[in-house]
Amino acid sequence: EFFRDGDEPFFITVNFPDAHWPLQGQVDDLPEKQVDPKRVKVMPYVGGETPRMLAVARNYYDCMLRLDACVGQLLKELDDSGKADNTLVVFIGDHGAQMARGKVTVYEGGMRVPYVVRWPGVTKANHRSKALVSTIDLLPTFMDAAGSAKPKGLPGQSLRSVLSGGDDAQFRKYLACERNCDAARHTFPQRTIRDARYKLIHSPVRDRDDPAARYYRTHGHAHWSGCLTDKELAGASEQTKAGYARWLKPPEYQLYDLKADPHEWTDLSNDPKHAEAKQRLQTALKKWQTDTSDPLTNPDKLSMLMEENDSVFEAGRRSPKNGWHYLKYLAPTEP
Repeated sequence: EFFRDGDEPFFITVNFPDAHWPLQGQVDDLPEKQVDPKRVKVMPYVGGETPRMLAVARNYYDCMLRLDACVGQLLKELDDSGKADNTLVVFIGDHGAQMARGKVTVYEGGMRVPYVVRWPGVTKANHRSKALVSTIDLLPTFMDAAGSAKPKGLPGQSLRSVLSGGDDAQFRKYLACERNCDAARHTFPQRTIRDARYKLIHSPVRDRDDPAARYYRTHGHAHWSGCLTDKELAGASEQTKAGYARWLKPPEYQLYDLKADPHEWTDLSNDPKHAEAKQRLQTALKKWQTDTSDPLTNPDKLSMLMEENDSVFEAGRRSPKNGWHYLKYLAPTEP
């Protein structure tokens, strides 16, 4: 009815529960045909294919099949309304799979998400791009489609050139991302920046574990069971063991060659052969932080944020009784 009623322009966001935990293999007869267990492989960034993790992965892929069916139903309704040829459709995820080194991390397993766009008259069918795009590019894209000018200072840029088959390399040279605190129990600010090949991770908080990694490692049940247990990790490769240790207590900087090592198992931050790439990305990251007025470049504000979240977590609460104070001390200052 939403699609069919009226002729005014519309905007709709539809959120599906799959593949949020708990992962369910089949719900209401969907997917109609479940994944063949013999074809299942665990995501490479998890680091191990134990029988338990293979079962977890199979349920995850069944969730993906069910999600695909539900998206198909939605698009059929749009087609039946007669408005599909005048509607821009975007399919994205909010984060990677809730698996080890996935969701709540700045590794590629957590930050690379589905990003599929159908823009009638603009997109090329079956075109895949290697451009460094981000969800911050969505609003400028929507404004472009609506014929509106992009306001000065608005982050991101229209995806029109990428979607129409333009030069991927010209779209964006560096792509930066950040992690802050989605909950007091997960607070661990990190910043990343990458180019077409290398990726730098900066972890300014020192001398403590990444609490999200600790949750995965110590809560091997319910929502956090998509991670190797200590027993499973004991039988894993030395590379996987080192990767898990680095995830739990990251060094200040990590550097990865995403072309040779797309799942980020080999840290090159101390390799002299890659010193130039590290320095270049450090410089680019500092510029991005300056351009975006990143408040956590101030050590005092970073300490205040960590202390506030620690006090909430230690009190066994999700939020403080009298509201968060960081909204004030992290607020942008007047130039």
